[in-house]
Amino acid sequence: MRPLLVILIILIFASQIMGQFVGRNQMEFTKWDKYDRTILENWTDLSYQRNFFQSGLRYEINRPPDPFIYPIDTLLKEYELTFAFAEFAYKNLTARVGNYYSMFGRGLILRTYEDRNLRVDNNIMGAQINMEGAAYKIQTIAGKMRDKYNRRRDWIYGVDGEFNPTSGF
Repeated sequence: MRPLLVILIILIFASQIMGQFVGRNQMEFTKWDKYDRTILENWTDLSYQRNFFQSGLRYEINRPPDPFIYPIDTLLKEYELTFAFAEFAYKNLTARVGNYYSMFGRGLILRTYEDRNLRVDNNIMGAQINMEGAAYKIQTIAGKMRDKYNRRRDWIYGVDGEFNPTSGF
């Protein structure tokens, strides 16, 4: 019990000096006798945050990629770093480089998201800048979208702005 308490105190002290580290893992293992198939899927997320800076990454294992979800000709790798970012946020400005999810307006023009149950992850690899004030909100994006076949080659660019001159009323 004592070593555990010492480790806990050291981690609390280190997080106050060095920042906050967070790790999360989700694993799904399937053994189908009917199809004589064993499938392992694993998502490991790590992130670090200190003051105005945040960074993170996600490492995926799909061994083998599920043929019911991904076709035989998929370019999905069995082991892949699928998400990595660095973000700086100060006052009304947030700038992010790497992978991110985004939505313009109500999502009719652009909406990227992840749903692991459906195996949808169409994050964008690029850069995003957001500015938000009392009467305005501006979002700019640039990057390349990911799809489950990893075949999208074109870059997308966009600017979304909202202006509310009556925000004080």
